[in-house]
Amino acid sequence: MKSLRLVLGLVLVSFVISGFGQNPVPMLASGDVDKFIKTLEPMNKELEALGYDTSGENDDLMNAMQVDPKVIAIIKKYGWEPATVSLKWMSIGMCYAKLKMDEQMAMVPAEQREMMKQMMNETGQNYDILVNPQDLAMVKAKVTQLDQLMTAPR
Repeated sequence: MKSLRLVLGLVLVSFVISGFGQNPVPMLASGDVDKFIKTLEPMNKELEALGYDTSGENDDLMNAMQVDPKVIAIIKKYGWEPATVSLKWMSIGMCYAKLKMDEQMAMVPAEQREMMKQMMNETGQNYDILVNPQDLAMVKAKVTQLDQLMTAPR
């Protein structure tokens, strides 16, 4: 669950600072989602050992991913590039959030679903236009593994 908070926190922070909008470009390359699944928890442990909070939205950690040599070394150790890691993680998080939102929306009666979609459009939370279809397909192919990662107790 702590991993889910970290990813969703990174999504929120990255969304705000990156200006993600309609028709985003693909962020993910083949293997990125698998790498995310394999590296998130070990990276979190190393980052926490340095004193960083990985439990949610954390501006200090986001900044450190670009400037702290120790954090950059950890990022590189796990095969990520400091310049793109937050964008890739954000894309994975947003795609995952869209898939989970779609699951929830499918359980809502059609009339309420339309109202909710309207509200989401008005508040800028329409994941249909915030995620890249190629990235979404990559995340969707690994949603079961992501579910296990995101809901695992720490």
